Amino acid sequence: MSLHGGLITKRPLCYTTDGRLLLTPCGNAIRVYSARSGDHIATLRGHEAEVTAVVQDPGNDKVVLSSSLDGTLRRWDIQEGTVLKAWNIGEPVECMVYSGPTGIAYMAIPHRGGQSGRVVSYLLSTGEEQPGRLKTSRSVQLVISPLGHHVAAVDRNSLFVWAAGSWTAAGRSKPLNLVHTKPYTCAAFNPSESIIAAGDATGRILIWHNFPTALQEWATGATAAAAAAGVLSPDGSGSALPSVRLPACTTVHWHAHAVGAVCFSAEGSFLMSGGQEGVLVQWSVPNNKRTYLPRLGGPLRGITTTTADPAKFVVSHTDNTVRLINMATTSVELSIHGLRPRPAAAAALAAAGYGSAASSSSSSPAGIVLQPGSSTLVLPVDPVSLQFFDVNRDRHIARLQVRREMIVPNILQRLMAEIDTLLGCRYGSILYQSSLTNLLFGGSFEFCLEMVEC
Repeated sequence: MSLHGGLITKRPLCYTTDGRLLLTPCGNAIRVYSARSGDHIATLRGHEAEVTAVVQDPGNDKVVLSSSLDGTLRRWDIQEGTVLKAWNIGEPVECMVYSGPTGIAYMAIPHRGGQSGRVVSYLLSTGEEQPGRLKTSRSVQLVISPLGHHVAAVDRNSLFVWAAGSWTAAGRSKPLNLVHTKPYTCAAFNPSESIIAAGDATGRILIWHNFPTALQEWATGATAAAAAAGVLSPDGSGSALPSVRLPACTTVHWHAHAVGAVCFSAEGSFLMSGGQEGVLVQWSVPNNKRTYLPRLGGPLRGITTTTADPAKFVVSHTDNTVRLINMATTSVELSIHGLRPRPAAAAALAAAGYGSAASSSSSSPAGIVLQPGSSTLVLPVDPVSLQFFDVNRDRHIARLQVRREMIVPNILQRLMAEIDTLLGCRYGSILYQSSLTNLLFGGSFEFCLEMVEC
């Protein structure tokens, strides 16, 4: 039996250096899409559990590496669709990055049943784990620099940074920690590897300048002068070793919600950011002037680019959509739509026993209908639209907006989704905007549930 659908934006995707292909983890497989047409051209199968990362081998643009919760790493030939080599890590791998210059793969793994995490490193040429494990509060997000010389781990209020190939030095028990008062959500290195930018949960972006100098001091042991000037001791172990001068930091703020992703352009002139607002923000480096590409259709959770065309960026959305954007023309050149996730409210109501399919003889989940005489699945994707998806071809057909969209704050969107799903699935009715207004501005909940039969 062939399974279709699946989430293509849950994990970071890989945009090949030649700009031809997009590879996305999808369940136990890796899907390969054309970056020119958006067609699904191949599927790499072999992992026995969810694929958690796919990254390109810097030495060969036809080879990628993947990690999985099955506890293995695999090297793939993209053209042949075959596994060239596999490594058994023995523990579920939640995230993985690969340093080409050192030949080391860094992996985030759960510890004590997921109560905490560890970052481990394997030299792939020998298949041996390198000495030392970085202790983290959970399975963390890992970030590799474009040249592969630096690695970072995003762990709540800590941003650990180290040089690839060496964890610590000078008696330190942890890498350099660029600590923050708010939780970090994402990070990225610039192409010259002199700047690291990190988004946080409040919508701010911290830009740390010339971090390699602080990293060098950290690795070799701080001088007395640096210790006197240091304002923080980034070593979380309570060591008596002296502090180092932290790199200069600039903070920029536009996002109203947590920053979902950051990415530097291939030449380093711009920093891109995105989040729940559905807007791609372009920050000029170093003056921090910004421009926008709004109304992208949904919250952003990932941004990546390629050296083949510095003006192009691939963004992934929480609604299972991937878009190729050309910032030179500020236009969307390509969209790849996966099967949209069910609205959270619909899933909750279905679990509670509410809702029914359009046909009484159908056994479809609440709100999901198979169009008669075809292989087209029709399902709600948000409070205002439906998706038509061809199950046989595993391909998005169309999105139909059934009523005018209202731009409202998140909490009101969730309220509208819950009420609309209740009325739509259980009663097949319409919620008047006037009823919603009455609810929001002093009306009762009972009044809001008044409806007109279709």
